[in-house]
Amino acid sequence: MAIENLRRLYNSFARHTNQIYLRIEEMCAINSFVKSEKLVLHICGNPGTGKTHVTTNTLKCEFMYINYYTEKNIFEIIKKSTSLVVVIDEFDKYYHERNNECLQMMAYLRKKNRKIITLSNNLRMPSEALFFKPYTSLDMELILKQKVTEQYTEEILNNTLIKMISRRFGPSGDLRSLFKHIQDVIAEKILIAESQILGNPSTIDSSIKTCNHTNIALQDIQIDKNGFSDQPGNFHHETIRSLISNSKKLSKIEIYSKYLNECHEMKIPSYDRVDFNIIYDMYN
Repeated sequence: MAIENLRRLYNSFARHTNQIYLRIEEMCAINSFVKSEKLVLHICGNPGTGKTHVTTNTLKCEFMYINYYTEKNIFEIIKKSTSLVVVIDEFDKYYHERNNECLQMMAYLRKKNRKIITLSNNLRMPSEALFFKPYTSLDMELILKQKVTEQYTEEILNNTLIKMISRRFGPSGDLRSLFKHIQDVIAEKILIAESQILGNPSTIDSSIKTCNHTNIALQDIQIDKNGFSDQPGNFHHETIRSLISNSKKLSKIEIYSKYLNECHEMKIPSYDRVDFNIIYDMYN
């Protein structure tokens, strides 16, 4: 049944999966550090770039993971541990808020010849760091296509929607937020499908099996943060499509300028460049 496909796709976006995407260089750097004589590896990157996920799923040796926000006595916990590799998440907060303790902890690990991997969003220390670059829109598109293909659910989330979602989340580089958004959308579709089954069992064969109520549609993904309708046929879609069709010699920037003028004349709030680019690419 199509609802089972939805559940399978939903589970594929769960955080507990150990699959790593497009971080080969970072994985190699972590493995190289573990095998080296170095004792400290600082890892930095924006939220959602996979620092924690990649690190904890790359390490094959025994290690201790500590999150500064969830553990109060980090130094004492480390002293009681025998792990040769210690991973400290939110290290930048630890370093700035409890600096003396943090430095003592690092000195202790160094004295014991134990390795430490620090994970930070923004760490300013006089040392080299392994930087996790934000995922790009293209990265996100490739990852989504891979996940959808692996689950044989291309009919649920098609390539056009994948491109649009990726373009919306691309500027943030936050893969975690992208996965969370898609999970929320799929969860809503599952609830709708289940309620239809419970309310009218006779529809199971006709609608649920044929995916009429389980495929993700444009209106489901809610990519327009301004709350305006983002479905084909609305003012913005029709205006942009018309400008592309009637102004083939104009550049994208020139068409965007004309679009802004029309919105101004109609006294309608315009889309920003990201949303405009998404719709432009749909029709160009």
